[in-house]
Amino acid sequence: MIRNYFSSKVGRSHIRHGVNCQDYSDTIFVKDMCISCIADGVGSAIHSEVASKMAVENVIEYLDSWYKKHDVDEREILLRISEAYSYSLDKLNTFIKKKGGNELEYDTTLDCVIYYNNHIYYGHSGDGGILALDYDGKYHIITSPQKGEDGISVIPFRLKDFWEFVKVEAPMCSVLMATDGVFDQLAIGVYKCFPIGIHVRLAELLMNLSEKNLSDELLEMYKNQVFDFLSNNNAINDDITVSVIYDDSIIPLRMSDDYYTPPNWDEIIEEKNSLLYNDQSK
Repeated sequence: MIRNYFSSKVGRSHIRHGVNCQDYSDTIFVKDMCISCIADGVGSAIHSEVASKMAVENVIEYLDSWYKKHDVDEREILLRISEAYSYSLDKLNTFIKKKGGNELEYDTTLDCVIYYNNHIYYGHSGDGGILALDYDGKYHIITSPQKGEDGISVIPFRLKDFWEFVKVEAPMCSVLMATDGVFDQLAIGVYKCFPIGIHVRLAELLMNLSEKNLSDELLEMYKNQVFDFLSNNNAINDDITVSVIYDDSIIPLRMSDDYYTPPNWDEIIEEKNSLLYNDQSK
């Protein structure tokens, strides 16, 4: 059975400054498909909260309407996601025009996953990310953050040329989407002292749920505990959005024990600082 939990929660920096949550997320089930979307309104855009909500709702609306009227054709799922992205952007632009606003005021990211027959089909725009867990128990980073030339600014949803639509060919038993505040803690990068590049302990907590045999009520409780844990993580100041889809009938195998070794943060910080100082000296 395909299960899902998701939520968007205001981050500690926004709480300090009295700013509402600029993330948005939603999930629906249609014809054995789980369709989930997340968005992160760009902080510099004054209407990003509106943009993230509209971006998600428009994609969900399009895909829900399509699949309630048509059979699922796996060959066309990516096409439907791309159509949903175009539909969403068109509706957002129409809204902005009616308001007499500027598109720069409505910047957001947008990620969408359709999980069907244990395959992941996704659309990707921005600096959020998607992580997958295979049947052997190995985690995979399947998207790269879309950043500007400065390596800091985000490439927003309105720039269609950067949209990505991909099917992950290998079947997966779990998939996670997260906005950058959480995803950056999961995909922490490859270092000499930590060659895996993925915070597997955190990924396990968020994604590997099939062996827990959670009822709907227990899954809701688990979700609340997860978001409380993330909210209390001092490394996460941004808004927190996570959406996880998993097949509770498939329990992945275990990798060797060293695969689950937690990152050595002190060594990672030391190595990162060393690389930074070397770059400045060039």
